[in-house]
Order: sequence, then C-alpha cells, then structure tokens
Amino acid sequence: MNTIGISISEWEIYAVTIAGIISQLGVLAFDAVVTYYWRWEKGGRLIPTYAYPLTLLGTLGVVMGMYICAYIIESSTKELEWQPNATAGTQKIPRRRILWVQKSQTVGDQGFKSFVLYAPFTDGSSPRSLMTSQRQPASTFHNLTLIATVLSLGGMYS
Repeated sequence: MNTIGISISEWEIYAVTIAGIISQLGVLAFDAVVTYYWRWEKGGRLIPTYAYPLTLLGTLGVVMGMYICAYIIESSTKELEWQPNATAGTQKIPRRRILWVQKSQTVGDQGFKSFVLYAPFTDGSSPRSLMTSQRQPASTFHNLTLIATVLSLGGMYS
C-alpha cells in the first residue's frame, strides 16, 4: 500500500478489506434481489434473468484476477528497510532528512518541472527508516500473469 510517511497498522488493513468485501457482497445481493425478487424494469422491460449470473461471474473474474496480480507483485518484489547507523563513538543518530528528487520530464504533451519531496515529520524528528521495494530478477510468473489478465479482462467485459 502506498503510504509515504505514515504507517498503517495491520488491523486497519483488515478493517478496510472486510469493509470492501461486505460492500461487494452487498452489491451482488442487491443485484440478485432486483433481478429475481423485485423484478425491476430497465428501459421499460424486465431485467433479463441471465443478467445476474453474468454480473456474478464478471465480478468473480475481476476479483480473482486482481488477487492473482497482487500475489504476483508481492511474490516478485523484495522489500528492504533502510535504517541510519549511529556515528562511531556516539549513541545518538545524527539528524538526517529523507527526500525524493524528481527530474523534469514531459509525458505526452504535459510538462513537469523538477521538484523535491521531503519526508514528513510528525513529531519534529527525522524518520527512523526508509522502506524500498525492488523487483526480483528472473520472475517465473508468465503463465499466472496470463491467467490473471484473462480473468480480469473477461470479468470486466462479461
């Protein structure tokens, strides 16, 4: 999760995940009730009975494809946590600032100037560590990537 400068606790991740699952299941349940029980109309005609199974299969395809993509990314990257060393002979870590430098560039027809982002300080002190994520060489997820792509696109267009 991209959370620069703040830490997200494990329970917050689980809470958001559970809220998302409940929301998605609620939408699927609502679709089933509208299609089979309330028999709503769309454009002056009843919603066809095949609409719900396609919605369900499409949703499951997108969810499973995205889950597989997340698994591939998590498995093919290596996270490192960088921590400053204390200077020789002292117990105190000198104050350092972490910053990100972005060079100027043009993307399409839009120009971006160079800039620097400073790590936010919540308590006035410097950050104690920096987390980086790097791609591991020689990933062997080609077939799984193809499956995830087919599931996601098939689910989206069903």
